[in-house]
Amino acid sequence: MGTPIQSETRHLAEKPIFKKVYNFYSTGDWVQKLDCISTRDFFSRRTFGTRKRHKPRALPCNILDIEIRVSSYQPTHAEFWFLGGILHFFYRNNFPLYPYPILTFIPCLTTIIDQLHDISGNLQLTIERNENIYHFWFFDKQFHRYIPEHFWASINLPEHPQRNILAQ
Repeated sequence: MGTPIQSETRHLAEKPIFKKVYNFYSTGDWVQKLDCISTRDFFSRRTFGTRKRHKPRALPCNILDIEIRVSSYQPTHAEFWFLGGILHFFYRNNFPLYPYPILTFIPCLTTIIDQLHDISGNLQLTIERNENIYHFWFFDKQFHRYIPEHFWASINLPEHPQRNILAQ
């Protein structure tokens, strides 16, 4: 999630030791590309499926590049990893999953993705929230089609987790 993809180490994810690699990213995550120190490239990349000059690259079957959107929002690095609210000022108060980070949903998302069939490794996931019901829509970017399965989950999360943390 939000990991810089570097040309020097990208091939390591293809090794058999990794059964499956889920690369969750967002075009709103500018922190992910900032690593210019540990790579010979000018900036790191967001995906395994792009090379220099943004030329597409075929992905091995164990790697999935998954662009995440939440309603019409592109999540920031903070929204991937941190609780929103007074503890983190880079998390937008109007983000639809507020105050939860994308990290909260990863076990659910990987379980759903493993149920998908006939997909490329290049997906776009849109999450919509209606109260405590979360809808997950997948679009296969390589084949330019929506995945016909529509997934949803009723997830009961505390409304103000910061209060619980701060009270302890």
